[in-house]
Amino acid sequence: MKQWFETAGQGKDFDQEVRLLTRDGLVKWIHSRSVPLRNPDGTVRGHVGTVEDITERKKTETELIRAARDRAAGGQLKSEFVANMSPRDPHADDEHHRHERADDGNRSQPGAEPVS
Repeated sequence: MKQWFETAGQGKDFDQEVRLLTRDGLVKWIHSRSVPLRNPDGTVRGHVGTVEDITERKKTETELIRAARDRAAGGQLKSEFVANMSPRDPHADDEHHRHERADDGNRSQPGAEPVS
């Protein structure tokens, strides 16, 4: 409320989402908006605005964010699982075997000379 009075006192538009805790212990979200009404000379003569319960929208946003995080985490876990389960060449870091594989690849091409 304090922010609205400050903003309204300056003759500015107001737009704010607020999380409230009811006496019953429930969480509620409200969206408050207002704009100043001005006299022909530009002075503020009042405000018009709305207060809307956006609790369901906030719940949906939270669920969508959670689902996106879960999906991303699941994708990461799947990638890690596949990487860990994929067969690995025990000689992949062995310089000699790397050259042998290159030689084998060249021999299979017609007219290719072995790499020394």
